[in-house]
Amino acid sequence: MADKSLSWEEVKERLFNNLDLSKEKWFHYKMLLLVGGGVFVDAYNTVVLTPVLNQLKSVFHLTALLVTAIGVAVVIGTGIGALISGYLVDKIGRKTMFIIDLVFFVIIAGLSAFSLNGYMLFALRLLVGIGVGLDYPISSSYLSEFVPVKSRGKFMAYDILFYPIGALAAILVGYWLLSVGGLDAWRFAVASAIIPAVIIAVARLGSPESPRWLLEQNRVDEAIAVVERVIERPLSDEEKQAIKSAKVEKVKNHVL
Repeated sequence: MADKSLSWEEVKERLFNNLDLSKEKWFHYKMLLLVGGGVFVDAYNTVVLTPVLNQLKSVFHLTALLVTAIGVAVVIGTGIGALISGYLVDKIGRKTMFIIDLVFFVIIAGLSAFSLNGYMLFALRLLVGIGVGLDYPISSSYLSEFVPVKSRGKFMAYDILFYPIGALAAILVGYWLLSVGGLDAWRFAVASAIIPAVIIAVARLGSPESPRWLLEQNRVDEAIAVVERVIERPLSDEEKQAIKSAKVEKVKNHVL
């Protein structure tokens, strides 16, 4: 007979060990591409202005202080975004935030291309940084949630590799645009960040919600369905009944 009530640790062991002890599948590499794609976009947005800063200084007659401020705005914003990301994810879920942050990038990149002065561009770059700060903690925890324990270190290392790739792409595109874009090269550079963000955002639409977040919201059947989708087999009726018998309030008292 199934237990009448399970503690959080027992629920975690019953349900999530199915993910932790699973074998590597195409699903895991697909998740790596979706998460790594976000890291690529983060790096691209962070670095893309570097090749065109001198042009910006000339176009907007910027002081050295304002040029520096524009250059570090993303870093400052990243700290702000990281501080609020946990609260937002708890409220709306990892999948939703996983997509929203890229939509945010698209909007801000578009607005940045129409900046009227250095101060407006600084404010928008600060918002880009907030988007980066929102994406970092979500992506790493989201990926590790689905990847088997024995493969987790490898996948985290692969995920990090997308950052230098994104930064290199931004630098190459930036310098290329300087050679062909004239005085509007900087506008084309910041707008170019829209392309990878849209591609990854669309690709992320089919990603599953975090089963841990679903469980915390008392959406137990959905959490079980996500786990079954990942491991490609149904859980036994006994497992399902044992998980469903857990008290919701006990789950919510633990950090997922």
